[in-house]
Amino acid sequence: MDYGKLTEKKARLDGYRPLPPELVKNLEQWFIVELTYTSNAIEGNTLTRKETAVVVEKGLTVSGKSLVEHLEATNHAHALQKVLKLAERCREIRRLQGERYTLNEIRRKLSRILNILRNHDYQGVLIPDHAPQMACGAPWHAGMAFTMGYMKALLAETMED
Repeated sequence: MDYGKLTEKKARLDGYRPLPPELVKNLEQWFIVELTYTSNAIEGNTLTRKETAVVVEKGLTVSGKSLVEHLEATNHAHALQKVLKLAERCREIRRLQGERYTLNEIRRKLSRILNILRNHDYQGVLIPDHAPQMACGAPWHAGMAFTMGYMKALLAETMED
């Protein structure tokens, strides 16, 4: 493989960044249709690329195709859209976590992160991976208990908003 050419092409592509938001949205839609079509075709779905686009983008049905094939296409596209939303949420959370803050700022940022999760119907688990060490007989357990209580209080506060 010619890594020199690859490096040149990557540099040329990076020169266009950041891409305009409308182009990013267009590319996302194209990838959703393309990945839906190829994934479903591998599984035996007989919708063509164009038919898949009609089903996914316009919500129409195609004459002569089964309901199962239509549902496979719409469900796959819906799953990909969920993944894109999760990825965006993760980028926002990483951005918020990557900065240094005072304790009051941390509380505001955590509230904001929890609001992002709530607004995107997050159903996963919150893991307190940065629990403080407490000066006592069981420092890890005490720190974890403190962190869990703090997170529960913030969650409850977030749910009231």
